[in-house]
Amino acid sequence: MRGLLSIFFIVLSIVMLPIALAAVVLLVQSEVNHSRFFACGILSFFFAVYLLAKRFLSDMGYSGTWAFLFLLITGGLWGAAYLQSPRGLADDPQSEFESVYSDEVFYPRWHPANLVAERDQVRLALFVTGYAGMHFDDSRSKEAKKALKATYDDMEYLAPDLLDYGTQLPALYHSWGGKPSDQLHRYIYRSPKGSESPSMPVVLLLHGNTGNIKAGPWAFKRLADDVGMAIVAPTFGKGDWESDGAKERLEEALAFIKRQPDLDSAAIILAGYGTGGHGVLLGARELPHAFKGYVHISSPVTEATIESFADSGPLKDLKTLVIHGSRDRLIRAEGVEKATAMLHRLQMPVVYQRFEDEGAVLLFKRNEDVMTRISTWMRNW
Repeated sequence: MRGLLSIFFIVLSIVMLPIALAAVVLLVQSEVNHSRFFACGILSFFFAVYLLAKRFLSDMGYSGTWAFLFLLITGGLWGAAYLQSPRGLADDPQSEFESVYSDEVFYPRWHPANLVAERDQVRLALFVTGYAGMHFDDSRSKEAKKALKATYDDMEYLAPDLLDYGTQLPALYHSWGGKPSDQLHRYIYRSPKGSESPSMPVVLLLHGNTGNIKAGPWAFKRLADDVGMAIVAPTFGKGDWESDGAKERLEEALAFIKRQPDLDSAAIILAGYGTGGHGVLLGARELPHAFKGYVHISSPVTEATIESFADSGPLKDLKTLVIHGSRDRLIRAEGVEKATAMLHRLQMPVVYQRFEDEGAVLLFKRNEDVMTRISTWMRNW
């Protein structure tokens, strides 16, 4: 029996090694306490397994006291991570931001992704992709990490209620695993300025392949406060707006807006950043009369993605703003410019705004300038 246990613990130790290495990286990237608790919990569990296996191998007669202590520490760290993790709801009943789920759905607090701060998961993703060849800028995503850090710093200082909502990144991870979630979720922001009117216009914001991170709706808050708008940002897995179910998710978001008495369903701007641009093109092609305008920020607007518009009828009514960085390493500016020229030939009223020396995180790095240009574009209609 002890021999079998020894083999089991040896195998388990080998399996835990990559998790422990990932935890070390997470520890280095960590910025908030409950992330450190989570990482330390993984590490302590790994060492507990290691010491327990070593104890069995070295001398079958000794007890696993130290291993038990490590396991006890692991449990304590995981418990602390859970207690400090967001509860999925805001303590402030006057919060301008909301995190709304469909009926009979609750925030999965026990999900491992919810035990780690969203900002840490984003920074870790930028760290990994930067060394995997997926560069958001010319500096191996250093600019991207700096821009996102500043965004989350502002968010945590000015809107701490957003922290209480946790993260929607579990939906992203489930999509990567081939298990898209049917759970309907959306972030909502109502501008105090817009609340002074009987009904306010809406930005329907589609996230990219980084998932529905809170930095997205937070980046559009400046525009909402300037114009007096609301933001509705639905969650859709890994932002694959070309996949089956994307149109239904757009239609569900539109139906949700129509059910809100303080939102103007006749004044909706469809905006997307990153792969959210695929969803903007989908809305323009399949639901052209549902929106007053379209905004692409660092989106895959290329000749290939807009071929479907060649035979489309209501092109002259599709007011579109395309904002792109000249140093975008994911979607080259040259391809976007060729696509916008093609849309001009098709008589679509397209405005192209190019930001020199900016990469794929233009929305966050130059947020004030981007929002000002969108606001100016809207006022010039």
